[in-house]
Parts: sequence; C-alpha cells; structure tokens
Amino acid sequence: MVHLESKDRSDHTGVESYILDKYKQGEQSWLPRQKALCLETLVEGDESETSGNEIVKQNMILWKKHLGEVDACLEELLQMIKKSLEAAKEEEEKLGLKNRGNS
Repeated sequence: MVHLESKDRSDHTGVESYILDKYKQGEQSWLPRQKALCLETLVEGDESETSGNEIVKQNMILWKKHLGEVDACLEELLQMIKKSLEAAKEEEEKLGLKNRGNS
C-alpha cells in the first residue's frame, strides 16, 4: 500500500487505481480470499487435486530454501557489522591514546 500511495496517481495501472480506491474506502473486497487457482483445485477436489497439492508442496520447499538463504545472508551481514563496529572501536581507542600522548 505504501508503494501505491507514494506512486503518482497518473502512473497507476487500472488495477492499482482500483485497489487504492478500495483501500482508502476501507473496503477489503479486493483482497483474495482462498481464490488462488491452486487452492481452488484443492477445495474442489477434482482430478488435479494431487497436482495442486504437489504444487503447494513444491512452493513450500522453495520458500523454505529461499528463507534459509536469506537467513544465511543476514547472519553474514550481522557478522560483518559486528567486525566493523569492533574495528571502529579499536581505531577510536588508538586515536584516543595517541591524542592523550600528544597533549
């Protein structure tokens, strides 16, 4: 919603204008509610139920993999930040000692 509100209205697509208008009116009818194609086939219980379940399962596996990758990246970034902070603190301490010695 932030994206739509910050975007110039003249740049909105028809769908974006519709959604933003509904949002500003406090309506939620534009939100999908169990209307994803893979969920509809699961609810209907037709012959493609197995393939629908398989699609959901494959998507969950992919999301789990991607979340693991994001977690690893965040952990690496955290370690880099910690090292940078430690190096900055050491440099600050060195400069503080040099300045005291020169006084």
